[in-house]
Amino acid sequence: MTLILTTSRSNRRALEPTARALAEALQLPFVTRSVGLARLMDAHGAWGAYVVSQAHHTIEAASGEQLVVGPGMFYLKRLDGRDHPLIRAIAPAEGRPVREVWDGTLGLAGDALHIAHALQVAVFGVEASPVLAALVGEGLARMSEEGRAWSEAAGRVRVMEGRAQERLAGVEADVVYLDPMFTEPAAAASGFGIVRRLAVGAPLGEALLEAACGAARRRVVVKWPGGVEAPEVAPSGLGGWNRRVRGRAVDYLVAEYELEDPVYEAPDHGCGAGS
Repeated sequence: MTLILTTSRSNRRALEPTARALAEALQLPFVTRSVGLARLMDAHGAWGAYVVSQAHHTIEAASGEQLVVGPGMFYLKRLDGRDHPLIRAIAPAEGRPVREVWDGTLGLAGDALHIAHALQVAVFGVEASPVLAALVGEGLARMSEEGRAWSEAAGRVRVMEGRAQERLAGVEADVVYLDPMFTEPAAAASGFGIVRRLAVGAPLGEALLEAACGAARRRVVVKWPGGVEAPEVAPSGLGGWNRRVRGRAVDYLVAEYELEDPVYEAPDHGCGAGS
């Protein structure tokens, strides 16, 4: 089964040029919208449809699932400000100000949006799935023009399609952030099945970590399950992960190059450096 690309039924003729160009870029079959989505998908043996409408781009599955990029947990995450574990991991108070962050596993850009807002910095997000990259790019561009609390941050996130270890080659970034968990969101999350179909797995392997460490001037931050041992894959030259920030459900492992005395907040869960 495949993914087709079409338009909404309203404003179909006006939307078709944009939709056709996007279908060509993503190498998806374009189908003229003449009937309801369910009938359209069934007629073309498709598991889902990427729908271009006047309001936003959406991916809808034959199962009834829908995926659209929005602010997500933005309001909840911003309550902690710079005290949020992710922000403390990326920009510790005792370090120099961070100017830019590379997010090597962009996903739906929830963390990138949070980082861009909390730190007022540019975030370069790399997404390996061309379809997700297109959906997220449209969503952030739309959100940047909505005049809402997240709009300025959305405008600071640049989406790039490709594999992180290739995109990071030759890059010099203050911080590189990786979320090897993003392809496994909570089963209750809206659009979970669609993300799982489209996502290109990005496990924390040696090649990816080496590329991240080679690009980062100050630190590499990796989201990791809370209370779980650090992985065997570890940054070279530091003797292991030398900093860890505890969160509620997830922790953040850090390859820290700037701070002289980095703190590992969970020494009972795999402190590599000096253990």
